[in-house]
Amino acid sequence: MIYVNFFHIVRIDMSCYKLTENEEETPGYGIEAVTDDMTVRCDGVTTDKTAMIKLVALCNDSELEICHLDDILEDYLTDFCI
Repeated sequence: MIYVNFFHIVRIDMSCYKLTENEEETPGYGIEAVTDDMTVRCDGVTTDKTAMIKLVALCNDSELEICHLDDILEDYLTDFCI
């Protein structure tokens, strides 16, 4: 996405979020964020696949910037999993 104002052009990299699944014996799901420049992957966040699918959809629908992913995961784990 590109925004133009009177002084300069600013390119904003959009993040794409995906569900990840543990390949180990213990089932678990996480989230992967991908931009043009980087990939951040957090595996084993929860065993609740439905909850992680909703979180991934929320991140995509909100066009969440990748720099906020750690805060979103912290909020998810402390506010919704305790």
